[in-house]
Amino acid sequence: IHVIHLETLSELCGILKNEVLEDHVQNNAEQLGAFAAGVKQMLEDVQERLVYRTHIYIQTDITGYKPAPGDLAYPDKLVMMEQIAQSLKDEQKKVPSEASFSDVRLEETESNNLRKSGSTESLNTRPQTTIS
Repeated sequence: IHVIHLETLSELCGILKNEVLEDHVQNNAEQLGAFAAGVKQMLEDVQERLVYRTHIYIQTDITGYKPAPGDLAYPDKLVMMEQIAQSLKDEQKKVPSEASFSDVRLEETESNNLRKSGSTESLNTRPQTTIS
């Protein structure tokens, strides 16, 4: 078994034990006796691999952990993230009210132009600007 991910190994153990052995093999023990022996051996192999990979993970990622400077500044990062979230929330409160006011103003101006001219010509004769 060459799987290295702990989650995958754990799920595989659960599937072999719960779904294959307990659900299918126990219900048909006489017919699946030889199959049960193979599945039990496979389950033991997966469990052994899971224990081994867990041991390696503990050695490399937990025992051998060396924090980076950014890891040690974690409380400061939380405060900074809260300040950013608050400033974004404050900006969002300001923007929608201004945008809705300008949208209403624009609609009023366009409808007044239509009433004055009686057609859409005034909307179509706007000066064109080019960017060079």
